[in-house]
Amino acid sequence: KAVVSTQSTGRDTIRYMAQRYRIVPISETERVSEILEQFECFYRNEPFSTIANQSRHFLHDKDLTSLARSGISVMAIDTETGKIVGVRLGKVYKERYSAWKTFQNWIWNILLPWLYWLFESAEICYGSTVILPLLFEATGYNPAAFFAPLGCSRILSDTFVCVSPEARGSKLGLRLVTASEELAKEKGGCTHAVAVSTGIYSQRIFKKLGYTLVKETLYDEIRMKDGSPLPNLDRVPQEHKSAMLFTKAL
Repeated sequence: KAVVSTQSTGRDTIRYMAQRYRIVPISETERVSEILEQFECFYRNEPFSTIANQSRHFLHDKDLTSLARSGISVMAIDTETGKIVGVRLGKVYKERYSAWKTFQNWIWNILLPWLYWLFESAEICYGSTVILPLLFEATGYNPAAFFAPLGCSRILSDTFVCVSPEARGSKLGLRLVTASEELAKEKGGCTHAVAVSTGIYSQRIFKKLGYTLVKETLYDEIRMKDGSPLPNLDRVPQEHKSAMLFTKAL
């Protein structure tokens, strides 16, 4: 009776998936609307989005579209079905921007809370303008603060990695992050990367790729300004206990 090695079968499956899923820069496609659909699943499962009660709406889609067209973001396409099964969004932070770009960013930061208040529900507005900034502050995520410590002038901000359920277990997340790093070096001139990883699956990816853990923050230890616990913690999947801040020299 023949005996088939489970380990060998697993390697064969991963090899097949690597051939099946092709990774391309998002800038080479016009399929942004399909890319945005990937984040329906992301918002339902990602801890920060769950805590802040976030879902897709036009202001988030605007930010995601800008990231998708940043020139360093990538997606994975199933060559058998043509479906997008994974997305990796990133952004290059520069130590110095032009005066016009600085002014644009300043205006946008002033207008954004008012836009949420005018066009979105009070709950989404509160989550986007109060809870998310508090989470970023608690976890230490501020790419601009790393220019001096890392001795660099351009940083890749690892923003989102999202893999469809049917493509998980194929190491696609590793490939997406690696491809984005290469683009950030070649096209963005980045020498370092900074990422805040909110769940155990992306944390495993960054650890495997040699990222250095800078800070770990437990969700149940973060407090609101009034000292109360974070909202919606009971909705966060139990396996996600903390957020981890990482850096890496590319």
